[in-house]
Amino acid sequence: MVEDVRLAVEGRVPVHFYGRAGGMIPDPDGIANKAREVVESQLAVGGAR
Repeated sequence: MVEDVRLAVEGRVPVHFYGRAGGMIPDPDGIANKAREVVESQLAVGGAR
């Protein structure tokens, strides 16, 4: 599915995978935490696109 999203956005925005074990439903806090991690890591290496 992540590949489908990458194809759909055509490189306009970065796509990150939030992996979960099969059948586990992601919760809002988990998604928010992952988003924070991505933003912080991008800022640490020179800023987000």
